[in-house]
This record gives sequence, C-alpha cells and structure tokens, in this order.
Amino acid sequence: MKRWTHPSFSALSIRWPRFIPAVLACTLSLAAEAPKSVAKVLPLSLSEVLSSVQSQYPPYLAALIEQDIANGRVRQAAGAFDLNLSAGGTFNLAGYYDGSTGYAMLEQPLPFWGGSVYGGYRLSSGFLPNYNKERTSMDGEGVLGFRIPLLRDGTIDRRRAALWQAQIDQELADPIILRQYLDFIRAASVSYYQWTAAGQRFSLTEELFRIATDRDGAIAEQVKNGASAPIIRIDNQRLMVSREIAVVQAKRRFEAATIELSLFLRTRDKAMPVMVERARVPSSFGALPKVQDVQVPADLARALNMRPELRRIDLLVKRIEIDKRLAKNNLLPNLDV
Repeated sequence: MKRWTHPSFSALSIRWPRFIPAVLACTLSLAAEAPKSVAKVLPLSLSEVLSSVQSQYPPYLAALIEQDIANGRVRQAAGAFDLNLSAGGTFNLAGYYDGSTGYAMLEQPLPFWGGSVYGGYRLSSGFLPNYNKERTSMDGEGVLGFRIPLLRDGTIDRRRAALWQAQIDQELADPIILRQYLDFIRAASVSYYQWTAAGQRFSLTEELFRIATDRDGAIAEQVKNGASAPIIRIDNQRLMVSREIAVVQAKRRFEAATIELSLFLRTRDKAMPVMVERARVPSSFGALPKVQDVQVPADLARALNMRPELRRIDLLVKRIEIDKRLAKNNLLPNLDV
C-alpha cells in the first residue's frame, strides 16, 4: 500500500510565483481605484441653504419683482415731462364761409416751478371772416412762448407730485423686499436646524435600539445559564419594542424635516426641491460666535437704524406730506406769466 506523503516546501515554492503576482497586482489595483469610486459626502451647511434661498427660492424671486414694478411706475410718472406734440384742424363742409385751419404745437414741460415752453405753427386757407380768431395770413403764423405759474402749481403740481411719490414708492420697495428676505432667511435657518436636530435624534434612537438589541443577546445567555430570571429578558424586550417605536417616529420626523428643508434648498438649473440624503446631516451644530459686550450697544443701534419697518414708516410719512402739499396748492388761485 502506497502511503501519502506531504508535499515539500520546495514543491509548493515552484507553483506560487504563477498566481501570487497576479493576486497582488489585482489587490493593489482595487486599492488604488477604491478612493475614486467612493465619493466623500460633505455635511450640509447653513450657508449652502441660505445661498439657495437668495438665488432659487421662488417667493423671494417674486418679491424682487416689486422693485421692477416700482421702477416702471417711476418711468411712467416721468413720462409726464416728455415733449408733447399736438395737432389739429377745422373744416367748414357747408355754408358761406368755406375756410379751413390747421395747427401743430410742441410743448416741453419743465421739471421746476411747474413751467413749460411751447412753440407751434398755424395756417388757414379759404374764405374766413376777419373777426375769426383762427384766420391767419397767407404764410401762416408761428407761436413761441413759455408759461410760468406764480401761485397755483408753482412749488408743486400733479405731475411733480406723481413723480415724487413714484420715487418714494421705488425706495419703499427696498424695505418691503428686505422684510420678506429676513422672514425667508429666518424660516430657512429654523428649517435647517430642525432638520439637523431630527437627523441627530434619528441616529441616537437607532443607537439606543442597537444597545437594547445587544443587551437582549447577553441577557438571553444569562437566562440560559440560570444567572438571570426570565422576567429580566421580558422587560428588556419590552424596552426594545419601545425603542423600535422611537426609531420609527424619529425616522418620520426626519423625513418631514427633509421635505420642509427642500422648500428652501433647490437645484441651480431648474430650482427643483432637493431631498437631502441622511449622510449629509452634520454631526454637531457648530460653535456659536462669541458676543463681545463692548460691541453690543453699537450693534443694537446699527440694527435699529437698518430695520425695514422704520424705514418704511419714514417713507410713508414723506408720501403723505406730498399729498398734503398738493392739497394746499389746489386752494391757491391761478396766476401765470
């Protein structure tokens, strides 16, 4: 009977070089490609959310349209000071006098003291009586002059009042937009921190459930060995169920917080809501900036001066003052030069 003998080390050494280099090369290539295939996920920052609000949040973009509307009203009010061209004519179709007249007039309103300059040309033809004011010489007549009010419409008139109020409305759009911007920034910040807290709470509930599960295995081993009473494991299983319920509730809260955050975090190309993945939840809220007591009074004064509500009230008062001045102007008699 032939006995089996273990192969010698020299016999194995002849076969190793055939596959070991290939295995090593494959292992090294996989190790080199691993960092390329696994992308590092960065935590979501508050600045990223606020930047999305400024550039892609639809309600804020709609608020910016108020500025364009106010600019259009200023341009419309300024149109009252454009050069005006008027023309007309009269024709006698029947009767003893068969004359006709025509005229063309240019008038340029002035932006100061309610005045205007004008010039034009009149021409009549046919047979008109001498007492007809529209009758001119054969070559017609030119008109050139100016008008300056001395009492009524001197310091203010409807055209200038409308322009000034439109300019105030243009400035008034800024505090209105700023007020909405502050509201949007505050809502986005609250949504971000609620999402971060919900994500961290979700992780904590999962960790507590894992601890209870591991503890159940240890208790089961102790009960099996008679070191613990079976009631202890039953109580731990009750704890496991309660913690599993907490995990489900935390997951639902996190999903709801993610949906709310997607209202503020949007894509750059089409402004579509972004459902942030759980891997981007920050591990901490970050350190709060230190407040310097010396700088607090100056910061409070600066914040008070920059509040959009106070700026809006000041502009509304100026707008009402223009209405008051215009009402007093309408009580004055007409006296022009």
